[in-house]
Amino acid sequence: MVLHALKAVAAIPAAEWIGFVTGLACVLLGIYENVWNWPLGIASNFALFLLFRRNGIYAASWLQLAYIAIALYGWWHWLRGNTGRGVKLPIRKAGAGDRAVLACTVALATITIHAVLYRYTTSTVPWWDSLPAALSLGAQYLLSRKLLEVWPVWITADALYISLCLSKGLYLTAALYVLFAGMCFAGYRRWRRQVRVLPATV
Repeated sequence: MVLHALKAVAAIPAAEWIGFVTGLACVLLGIYENVWNWPLGIASNFALFLLFRRNGIYAASWLQLAYIAIALYGWWHWLRGNTGRGVKLPIRKAGAGDRAVLACTVALATITIHAVLYRYTTSTVPWWDSLPAALSLGAQYLLSRKLLEVWPVWITADALYISLCLSKGLYLTAALYVLFAGMCFAGYRRWRRQVRVLPATV
């Protein structure tokens, strides 16, 4: 039994391990508003891009590249601060403009990703792959702006990814998303205590 478990662990691809470790570190640092969450997130995104592409989860793989682009913006935005003079960027609630951007992004991204997957790939789960990918894009935008609503959006996406990864036999990555969801609950509670009500910006 133990030997079988060790063999199963040894068979897990390096990309999955790298994505697991750096992904956990990224979320943990994000909860504590540490700017180093961004470079670790980029490392996790690249590892998961390779992993998902090899396993035919195309939307999730392409999503990692979009994550990297948004992460570069988020890294710059957090370093720049709220005033452009290095003052720490505050946590705030999403305003009407932010919510509109989120809703439009998720809706358009879901439809577009599904259309591409259905027409140009061999994906057997185009809708299942598209919706969490679109939600994740929206969440990454919210994180880059330090908006409280990032956490419930991430939790929803994580729940969908858990099911998707289990269906593909990616058990370590499914476990990673379970941990992500738990950390997102913790992140929401911590950020909610520190949130500031500021005028919304888009």
